[in-house]
Amino acid sequence: MTFHEKLQQLRNDSKLTQEALAEKLFVSRVTVSKWETGRGYPNLDSLKAMAEIFGVSIDQLLSNDELFEAAQTNLKKNSANLRSIVFGLFDFLIMLFFFLPLFVDYTAHADKVVHLSLLNLNCSSAITKLFLEIFTGLLPLLGIVELALQNCEKKWLGILSIVFSVILILLYISTNQQNACILTFFFLIAKVVVLFKVTKRITNVN
Repeated sequence: MTFHEKLQQLRNDSKLTQEALAEKLFVSRVTVSKWETGRGYPNLDSLKAMAEIFGVSIDQLLSNDELFEAAQTNLKKNSANLRSIVFGLFDFLIMLFFFLPLFVDYTAHADKVVHLSLLNLNCSSAITKLFLEIFTGLLPLLGIVELALQNCEKKWLGILSIVFSVILILLYISTNQQNACILTFFFLIAKVVVLFKVTKRITNVN
């Protein structure tokens, strides 16, 4: 018998509904349904709790091949979660640009350099200021979404994060905002490094 067949039989023998089992395992009913239809495996903590509930060993729940596949699945999920957390945190940190004096006000007196936050920055063009504020604000919002959806596989969020970062860097270069450009570039490099390591780890698992 496969894992999902064993799980369904053990649950029925224990007279537990999917909802009741989900509550005991601190997961959703949809997750239990996913396991019972062979569309995924529980993580190690859930497996241990499941074995305790049904009074069996983990070896009785999973064959060696299934255990290996479950380990692969969990490693991929953990790697994807790590990417989401790192991307989300770096993107959210861009919010500080609105408050830190990282920007140079070129509309001020030429005899001195005036550093301001983005909120207080004066630009020669209102459209330029608008674009700076929009894309500087989009990244923190994206970071919040990345952190909120870290348990979901949303690769497009990572792609958007990198695209928005590149656009923001180009905007900072075009407006000669070196400090903000350097910090954003540093965040981008850090995200690319994490993405490379996560992709390499998942590739090695496969």
